[in-house]
Amino acid sequence: GDGSGSIAEYRGKWVLVNFWASWCLPCKDEHAALSQTATRYMDRGVRFVGVVYNDVTANALRWIQEMGGQTYPAVLDPGTRTAIDFGVYGVPETFFIGRDGRVASKFVGPISESVLAHKIDSLLAMSAP
Repeated sequence: GDGSGSIAEYRGKWVLVNFWASWCLPCKDEHAALSQTATRYMDRGVRFVGVVYNDVTANALRWIQEMGGQTYPAVLDPGTRTAIDFGVYGVPETFFIGRDGRVASKFVGPISESVLAHKIDSLLAMSAP
């Protein structure tokens, strides 16, 4: 890609898209779970993308640093175009995108490690050849 990152470049993989913001308090609660789960499922062809929602770039980057980093890319969403495409109402919201590029499942609110694992495992099982 050109460094901006785009969800389209993950076509053919399972993609978890998490909308978040530095001003979103519940986003702090799910951050560790998302980062750990992203690492655990990397070798199973699941990719995580964090989409920054209605935030200032500098604040978002500082927040990631303060949270101890992030194991997956964060992409900016100028004009919240991506959020509008997904129908995001607020943050955090997490979308599970199938290999066909369609939304297979959606979770509103801070997501836990157990819910993440359960959702991903069931989606991978459903799509097994």
